[in-house]
Amino acid sequence: MKTQHIPGVTQPYLYVGVWRSLFGWHKEDVDLYSINYLHQGHPKFWYSIDLDSNEDFEALANSYFSDLYKECPEFLRHKTTLIEPGILL
Repeated sequence: MKTQHIPGVTQPYLYVGVWRSLFGWHKEDVDLYSINYLHQGHPKFWYSIDLDSNEDFEALANSYFSDLYKECPEFLRHKTTLIEPGILL
């Protein structure tokens, strides 16, 4: 049986961040869970959306970025969207 290699799913994925780097809101591959580990440096702020609020979050993002939603209803998977956490409150 041939093993399928899918980066970030069957093989670990490594992102290297630098000072003042950002990462857009996104959904994990096939909605799987992920682990984030800070190897070195100052603590980071991580924001996440509870699965029970997923539909509300997507509706908010779709309303703010209707042009992206029209191009691709799964635009949140593209890791290109930034939403200020204060707006979510």
